Amino acid sequence: MAGVLFTFSAPRGKPTLNEASDLLGLQPGSLDVEFGVTLIDPRDGLYAVMVDECMAAKVGESPSVHGPFSNPPIGAFGPPEPRRR
Repeated sequence: MAGVLFTFSAPRGKPTLNEASDLLGLQPGSLDVEFGVTLIDPRDGLYAVMVDECMAAKVGESPSVHGPFSNPPIGAFGPPEPRRR
């Protein structure tokens, strides 16, 4: 799934994908199952989900929801260095 990231607060603990979908005002299935609901900041109960790009414009407005954020690929910087022993 090509997607964008949204963050939201859930101070009472990790929500399920269906609960996160409801919080964002989306239909179940709009969130990436493999990415899941990922804890970002345990102190503030901040979580992230990946939303299908086609559905990102439908995310409901809520003070606890922020985004969309890009999800660029992460790779190595420069050639690998030999291991030091």
